[in-house]
Amino acid sequence: MANFQSLPDDAESIIADNKLKEYFLNDQGTPGILVFHNSEGEVDLEATTEILASITEANLEGVDSIVDISQLPPPALEGFFSEDKSTMIIPMTLEAGLGSADFAEINDEASDIGSDIAAGYDNMEFYITGPAGIAGDTVKLFEEADFVLLIATVLIILVLLIVIYRSPLLAFIPLLATIIVYQVVNQTLAFMGSAGLELTSQTTSIMSILLFAAVIDYSLFVFSRFREELNHYESKYEAMKHAMRATGEPVFFAGGTVLAAMLILFFADFRDYANFAPIFGTAVFIIMIASITLIPALFTLFGRKAFWPKVPKYGQAKEVKHGIWGPVAKFVVNKPLLSGGLVAVLMIISALNVLNLDFEFDTVKSFPEDMPSALAMKLSNRILIRAKSRHPLCLLKAMNRFQKKRRLPFLNN
Repeated sequence: MANFQSLPDDAESIIADNKLKEYFLNDQGTPGILVFHNSEGEVDLEATTEILASITEANLEGVDSIVDISQLPPPALEGFFSEDKSTMIIPMTLEAGLGSADFAEINDEASDIGSDIAAGYDNMEFYITGPAGIAGDTVKLFEEADFVLLIATVLIILVLLIVIYRSPLLAFIPLLATIIVYQVVNQTLAFMGSAGLELTSQTTSIMSILLFAAVIDYSLFVFSRFREELNHYESKYEAMKHAMRATGEPVFFAGGTVLAAMLILFFADFRDYANFAPIFGTAVFIIMIASITLIPALFTLFGRKAFWPKVPKYGQAKEVKHGIWGPVAKFVVNKPLLSGGLVAVLMIISALNVLNLDFEFDTVKSFPEDMPSALAMKLSNRILIRAKSRHPLCLLKAMNRFQKKRRLPFLNN
């Protein structure tokens, strides 16, 4: 997708933005900042010129223009340097209508070209920042987070299941079910996306964690009851049939409750939250179907082997030991008001932390320190502070005004 609008159309900021676009037409696209830095001295102007020329000659799709410093007089060129001349910034403009994924692709291609050339010079570094650079890095950050979260979730679940239930297959069967459900949900969302549903990396990332948690949770319901029934029925099919009579309805209604909660998000004004509704709702619905079809089928397929080395045998039912949870359950059942009150007090105490919220509107601060656009932003601030400007956009707007008046030469693709 291209650009996702988080706020509703009747939000004051959106109305104002639409008016600006209507009365102050600007088809110059998204600005970016090319940052050149020498950690040991002054920026090599020859290296800078070579990098800019190479990026321009590459004719990267989506790059509209880059300032041609070779045509600038020395006094004008001074404004692009930091005071100690260790850092230099050059504005570029990307074509209008591109999305964050396009920015990421352009940044990668330009960075590869610039970094390869910079490596041939002593202590030269090349980065891309500004709105285009930050948007591109945001996409890559979420893509990396998706992979890390997925691997971490799988490993944690695998370890916990093996430690708690001491059976390798009991750990792998729920994970196998999760992988199958994950692929079905992904393909379903892809079809919905092609039909017009807006998909964001943030939403799909959160959805994957929700999916893993729910599938594993419902798998534990099924296999716990299945293990008990295997003591009463010799046939694994009969055991699962009776197990699902006891767990199918609770699992289905538990999923239904979550589904209803997800669909309520349709009424949220903040479109990021409203966008959760169809995506999370679809995931939960498929999980519900899988919990009463796929998961029982997988456990039945493996049968008693799934519980190795502690295989439940027919006719050897033992009294279930509840440990600490038995007394807890009796206390909750016998004194529901007191139990509910204690839980409510704990929730209120936890909720009080909302008073400590400190809102931050600087996206770059949430980036890892070694993220190229974040590192480049810190370097470029040396020049912006010198120019008594608080934000790179101020400099870029000034460059756009110069460009309109043809006071600055631009390299055009």
